[in-house]
Amino acid sequence: MRNLRYVRIIVISVLLFFLVLPLQACKRIEVLIKQDRYAPSFQPSEYSKYKGKSIYLAGIANRAENTYSGAYQSPDRWITYKSQISALDIFFWDCFDKAFRSVGMGVHVHGAPPKGVPEFRLALLSLNDQVFSYKVTLLKDGFQLFEKNYTVNVRPAVQTDDIALEQRAYALIDLAFTVILEDPEFSRNF
Repeated sequence: MRNLRYVRIIVISVLLFFLVLPLQACKRIEVLIKQDRYAPSFQPSEYSKYKGKSIYLAGIANRAENTYSGAYQSPDRWITYKSQISALDIFFWDCFDKAFRSVGMGVHVHGAPPKGVPEFRLALLSLNDQVFSYKVTLLKDGFQLFEKNYTVNVRPAVQTDDIALEQRAYALIDLAFTVILEDPEFSRNF
């Protein structure tokens, strides 16, 4: 009788283990992304043609319907990248400001755009941790010089630790930024 009791305890323990284990494996991940921790990781010297030039960084508009409350997710919704501030547009604005400055550009942010200085506008169109679609518009002295939609793609996340996922978010910003600067059409209209 006593052995039967021990067998039951062991069987129940094993069943609970195998029921709880998948739940732990399916735990959702939330990654905090902070604009003050973003540091451009690309080589600024590769963009030396922009060094010394000025740009007016206008507001960034978040039109991505697949984002919410200062956050975006992986396509399967298991990973959420949450900005330390409440709005993704402000997060991206701060990151792009750092990126422009890192290549040696003078960034104007207050008041109206100075005469002759290109005004840079960015609209987030769709955003998850694998695909980022956005629109860039350049204006100068009130006239539109350039407008183009971009999409950058990265592979699905393979690591699930917070530090690697946070760095992945910053690498997506770097990729989006460098694709713009490497675009001959953008450069020609700048």
